[in-house]
Amino acid sequence: MAELTERQLEDLDHAYGYHAPTRDQIAQYQAINEAAKNFERVVLESCPTSADRTFATRQIRDARMTANRSIALHRPDRPGGILG
Repeated sequence: MAELTERQLEDLDHAYGYHAPTRDQIAQYQAINEAAKNFERVVLESCPTSADRTFATRQIRDARMTANRSIALHRPDRPGGILG
């Protein structure tokens, strides 16, 4: 089993810690959430009920969560991202 570096351990702590949003982040989350909600609504209104429509809505929700996570976990001291 590989031993983790100090940086990897710090990144894990950061990834699984609580990050209270800043005022700027709240606005970013709201913009992303509104865009995702609008897109999902278009998909639900435009696509027939099917496995593909279900998959598309799940992908939209996953993209929303991933975008929000990128905001929450952003670290200016790690320009390449964490856990990379």
